[in-house]
Amino acid sequence: MNINVVGKGTKVTNRFRERVEKKLAKFERYFGDKADFQVKVVPEGNSICVELTLRVNGTLHRAETLAADPMTAFDEALDIVERQIRRYKTRIERHNHSYSYLRDYLREQQAEQDAEALDDTAKEDDSSIVKRKTFTLTPMTPDEATLQMEMLNHSFHVFLNSDTNLVSVVYKRHDGDYGLLEPEY
Repeated sequence: MNINVVGKGTKVTNRFRERVEKKLAKFERYFGDKADFQVKVVPEGNSICVELTLRVNGTLHRAETLAADPMTAFDEALDIVERQIRRYKTRIERHNHSYSYLRDYLREQQAEQDAEALDDTAKEDDSSIVKRKTFTLTPMTPDEATLQMEMLNHSFHVFLNSDTNLVSVVYKRHDGDYGLLEPEY
């Protein structure tokens, strides 16, 4: 298991780093060497923002919290990630009636993308591409892609459809349902 603690615009203390490593050590028995944790500490005004990202064989769980001190912000972010993992496990169980499928699914995942939408408040005339991201397309079913999208809390997810072997996009509709975009070549 890999744990990377970094500060952006601030120095991370050894005390904070040790507490993070101690709290994240419990995940090793569940994920072994497959888990990569990224903890980023960023000052924002009078608060501290902690971004916690867990990547397990391409499945991504992420939380970002603000608090007066980094310890509190980290604890809150960890609570959110733990809830995401439980919710993900429950969805997989409901869908497949077997927790062993979750382990197999996590092992089979090769990569995951983290797509971010442009700021909706920007004026159309002043809009520009502010971030470019490359990623490896992961073969999965539309149902698996929907689960990934929900876990990442995104409004869409690009994936390689294992049923059709085409690049596809699942998206969340305004009515709460999901849509699937499949290209015609």
